Amino acid sequence: LYYSYIHGNKPTSKIFNTDKIAKYFALLDLTKTYHGTVWFNMRFYYNPVISRLEPIGYDGYTDGGAWDNYKRPIFGFVRYGDNITKKNELDCTLYRLFDDKIFLDKYISYLQKYSSEDFINSFMKSVNKDQQYYENILKEEFPEYNYDYNYLKNNAKAIRAELPKFIKYVNNNPDFAKFAFDVVGHKNNYSQ
Repeated sequence: LYYSYIHGNKPTSKIFNTDKIAKYFALLDLTKTYHGTVWFNMRFYYNPVISRLEPIGYDGYTDGGAWDNYKRPIFGFVRYGDNITKKNELDCTLYRLFDDKIFLDKYISYLQKYSSEDFINSFMKSVNKDQQYYENILKEEFPEYNYDYNYLKNNAKAIRAELPKFIKYVNNNPDFAKFAFDVVGHKNNYSQ
């Protein structure tokens, strides 16, 4: 399945559990943990019931990261002129996900959900006790460590601000994601 994905033989929705991978990428945007999206860091579970791949979060951290140089709140908001051609060829294929309308619609839906103030406030409240516990453990070894409680709120706010522009761009440029992998020699072989 992943071979078919890399070579453009099938659309995203025929290879991945679309709902789960859309959630995964929306959460990557919220947490800015893009390091795990480099092709050799990606892990998948093959779900034999639906014959699709499902993402496994792995090696995601926020300190810099492979895609940090774009400094944008929405990873999928790839635009002509982005400096993507300097990336590894397999990394460029990551944008093929965004060339599938089924995935893209779900991704946008989860961006809206996860960036909402209600979601962020509810999540932060639900993990507050654990957050404080683990922060105290970290401070035993790293006394200067302080968790930035505004980190997710600020990321969510940036996503909310960028989302209308992203939706408009997607609606006005239905083939917006194709250039990212076409420029490195990968053409779509499938027909949707």
